[in-house]
Order: sequence, then C-alpha cells, then structure tokens
Amino acid sequence: MPAPDEKLKTLIREAGKFLVTTHIHPDGDAAGSSTALALCLRKNNASVDLVLATEIGERFRFLFKGETVLSPEQMQTSYDAAFILDVGSEDRTGFHQKLRELNCPLINIDHHVTNEGFADYDILDPDASSTCELLYRLMQTFELPVDAEIACRLYVGILTDSRFFQNVNVRPETFQTARELLSTGLDHAAIVTHLTQSRSLSDLKVLGLGLSNCRTRANGKIIYTIYRNEDFLGLNAEDRHAWSAGIFSHLISLKSALVSASFIESDRGKTFCEFRSKSGFDVSVIAARFGGGGHRSASGCSVSRPVSEFSEEVLNLLESEVRQYLRGKPVDLDSGT
Repeated sequence: MPAPDEKLKTLIREAGKFLVTTHIHPDGDAAGSSTALALCLRKNNASVDLVLATEIGERFRFLFKGETVLSPEQMQTSYDAAFILDVGSEDRTGFHQKLRELNCPLINIDHHVTNEGFADYDILDPDASSTCELLYRLMQTFELPVDAEIACRLYVGILTDSRFFQNVNVRPETFQTARELLSTGLDHAAIVTHLTQSRSLSDLKVLGLGLSNCRTRANGKIIYTIYRNEDFLGLNAEDRHAWSAGIFSHLISLKSALVSASFIESDRGKTFCEFRSKSGFDVSVIAARFGGGGHRSASGCSVSRPVSEFSEEVLNLLESEVRQYLRGKPVDLDSGT
C-alpha cells in the first residue's frame, strides 16, 4: 500500500464532517468498504453522510442495517472531505459533478488497475484483492478502530471481490487480512450463509433467464447473455437484479470459456456490460474502450446505446482480442481444446 500523506492522516484523525460514497449498483466490495468506513469514522467521533446515487441491491442490504443512506440531492453542501471508494473513474459515482461542486478534498481509495487518479488524495493498490483489503490496511496505519461490526463489512468485500479467494490477485496479505478480521469475532458462517443462500425469488428468475439465454462464440471461448428491459418487466424484476443474481460468475464457470459478457438494458436509456475472465485474459482494457474499467478478470462499462447494437460491437471486439490472445499459445481456437 502506498504511504498515506501526513496531511491526510491529520485530516482523518482530527475528525470532522465527511461524505462517503462508492460506485453505482454497489457490489460487495463497494457496499462493504463504504459502510465500514462510515462506521469507523463515526467511532472516531466524526460526522458522516453516506451518499449513493442508486438503490442498494437486496444481497448487500444487510450491510446498511441502521444506516441512513442519502441521495445526491439530499447531501449537505459543506464537508471537510469526501471519500470515494472502489471507483475507477469519478463518473462511476453517478454524481461526480455534484462532488466537484462541494469544493472539499476528494480522497480516492481503490484497487482497480484502470483507476485514473482523479482525486486530491489517491490511495491506490492494483495488487490488492479488494478495496476492503486496502481500506483495512489504511485503518491500521491511521490507528482507527476496527471491531467486529466494521470487520464484518470488510470481510464481505474481500470474500466477494476475490470470488471467495479464487481471483489471481489474491496474495498472502489477503489471507493475513482475513485472519485479522476473523480474530475480531465476526461470524464467518453467518456471512457466508448470507452471501450464498439468501437470494430473492427475483434474483433466481433473472439468473435462470440469463442462463437459458446464454450463447457462445469463438467455439466456446466467449460466453454471453443479453437482458432486455422487457425481460425484467416480464419477470416482475428490475435491472438491478442482474447484479445480485450471480449470473456473472455462473457464465465464466463454463469450462471452455476464457471470457464472459453480460449485457443489461435498463429502462433509463443505458446499456451495461459486465465482463469476467480467467487464464489471464485482461477484460479491463476491453471495458476501458467503452469508458469503463475495473480489474483484469472483472470489469464493466455502460453506454447510452441500444443493447442489440452495443452487444454486437463488443462481441466482435472480443472475438478479435481472444484470437490475438491465443495466438502462439498451445490452444487451438477452432478445435475447442
């Protein structure tokens, strides 16, 4: 982890009034890091507003228990600093222009390899398994309190963003962090049960539709699925259920797949795409081509374009990139081996 600025350490340690936010459609790392930091700062006698631009998915809502979440329209106009967590580019907050209008220091804590370094303080570690892992080390450095309540949230972020310790950026420090968080007395069994056995009926229906509609290209090296807005309406669900359904990890579990793409059409004129990969195929560069970003093995982007048009362009690009990636490797693209 890069050495934090002494001015930043003083700013945090002396408490004050802070804003904490993360990216739209918060995943486990975003939800875990934002709620953990909000709790930690309050236990250090600071005043904290947690502000999110989109609704919290059902899967991670338990992390926000007792928390008052404000919309960008409800936030105050004066803060000592704003923490932006797990965000590779500031537009991913969904209200970056309003953040800039606050005229307070922006503190960017993140582990995405595509992070643009947009803040006054950029604490970045692309080798970390998750923003929660990085945030825990920062809390230690600043001698901030980490009890079981805070540790639970950090642990969720590490588990989910590492795909339960399956990702390539899991390192010895990841397990050491998990060990130290477990030593606070958090309930590991309850957390894992909640993450793996508490999906809603809408989640399961959306997952089922995504799996039944999935298709492959490049002889199974690419697997993808497309959700249209009418699909969600037909299931009495919303596009947010695509993120909580688990479809992304299910698609990339196909034995032959090198990369998966999930296209999600929303009722707000946007099309989202979530990429997952394995064997070192870097999807962050694909996402970056469309204004997104993320990790080498998990990235995303969004555009204001029809899903049919956008998906075809992305899939054609993926085919080209997959062929380039496999060139010279002992894998025959056309044989499926």
